[in-house]
Amino acid sequence: VGQECFGAALMEDPELVAILVKHIYDGCDGRLPVTVKCRIGTFHPTGKGFRLSEYDSIDPKEEYRKLCNFIETAASSGIVTHFIVHARVAVVKRRFS
Repeated sequence: VGQECFGAALMEDPELVAILVKHIYDGCDGRLPVTVKCRIGTFHPTGKGFRLSEYDSIDPKEEYRKLCNFIETAASSGIVTHFIVHARVAVVKRRFS
């Protein structure tokens, strides 16, 4: 995914996650369950690291909408058997590329 840009950054591209889910499913001939682990959201600090004052400015309704969109999109094929939601944000220093 990239240096300082780990798997949680994929939450910003739910369509790509849906494609990856399909390829994983096809790759194991549908014999294994496909699960997705995600965070409750992603946070991009403007400086070096996490600052509570920046985080507090995030609109929780918008973040919830993004999480719902991610889950709905990733699950749209009906392949994903479980979502594991790690109940904290991922502090992502770089955008997914």
